[in-house]
Amino acid sequence: MKTSLTFLTFLTFLTFPLSAKESAGTYGAAFLLIPTGVRSMGMGDAGAALVSGSNGAVYNPAGLSRSRQADGAFSYQDLLADSSLNFLGYAHPIKFKGLNELGGVTLFGNLRYVDHGKIEVNYLKADGSLDRTETLKAGQDLALSAGYAENFIKTYNGTHSLGVSFQMIHTSLAGQYDAQALGFSLGYMGNFNKLSLGLSVANLGSKIKYIEVGDPQPPVIRLGMARPFSMSTYLGVITAYDLVYEERSLHHRLGLEARLNSGLAFRGGWRLEPESFRGGPTAGFGFESERFFLDYAFGWYGDLEATHRVLLGMTFSRFPFQRQ
Repeated sequence: MKTSLTFLTFLTFLTFPLSAKESAGTYGAAFLLIPTGVRSMGMGDAGAALVSGSNGAVYNPAGLSRSRQADGAFSYQDLLADSSLNFLGYAHPIKFKGLNELGGVTLFGNLRYVDHGKIEVNYLKADGSLDRTETLKAGQDLALSAGYAENFIKTYNGTHSLGVSFQMIHTSLAGQYDAQALGFSLGYMGNFNKLSLGLSVANLGSKIKYIEVGDPQPPVIRLGMARPFSMSTYLGVITAYDLVYEERSLHHRLGLEARLNSGLAFRGGWRLEPESFRGGPTAGFGFESERFFLDYAFGWYGDLEATHRVLLGMTFSRFPFQRQ
C-alpha cells in the first residue's frame, strides 16, 4: 500500500500544471529545449517512450531502467546560425535491485555543450565614428547531468519504471555575462506487453540570472507512446508518438523506425508544428554491431538551414545493445 501511495504521489507531482508557475517573461537557458537524441530526431523527435541508452536520458530518464548493459555515446549536431551542440553520455546498469528490489537500476550521466559561434562588436568614439572592432564568442552553454532509474512497480499487465536526473547549468553571453542554475527532471515509463508509455517533466529548478532579474528554466512535458511490430523474421517496425508541451504550446511528434536483423535501421518522422519554423520532416538511419552503434539524423527547417546530427557509441558488453 505504501509503495502504491508513493507511486501515485510521484505521478501527481509529475503531471502538476506547470503553467500556473510560469513567468510572464522569457525563459533562460533556451539551449535546454534542443533535443539531443539522434535516433529520436530521425523519428520526428519522438522519444518519451523509446529506449535509446544514454542518448535517450534527456527525453525520459525512466527509460534508462530498460538498459541491458553499459553504453557510452558522443554526438555532434550542426545547429542554425553557426552554432553547434556536443553531447557526451554514459549509462551503467548495476547489480543493486532498487528500492523495491525489482531491478532495472541504472546510473547515468551526460554533458551538453553548445557553442554559439562568434560575433563582431563595434566600439564607437564619442563623435560616433568607429573606434575598433572585436571578435567575441557569441555565447556558450553547458549542462552537466547525473541520474538514477529503476523498475518501481510490477503489475499483472506490465512494469512501471521511474527516473530522475539532476543538472548543473552554466551559460555565458559574449564572454561578459555568466549565469548558473541547478535543475532536475523526472520521468515515468510503463511497459504493457508490447506497448510502451512514457511521461517526463524536464528543466525544473532555480532561475537563470545574469545581472539582476532571473528567468525560469524552460519546462518541457513529454507524453509519449511506442509500439514495435514484427513484420517478418528479417524486419521489425517501431512506431512512436509524443505530445510535447513547451514554450506554452503543444507540439506533436510522430516517427517510425524500420529495423533489419542485420543491425541496419531506417527512420522517418514529422514534427507537426504549423505555426513554428521547427515543423517539418525528419529522417535518419542507424547501424549496430556487437560493440558499436552509429546514428545519423537530418531535420528540415523550411527556409532556414537544415540540421544534421551524428552519434557514435560503444557498448561495454559482449552482447549486442538491446533497444525497444
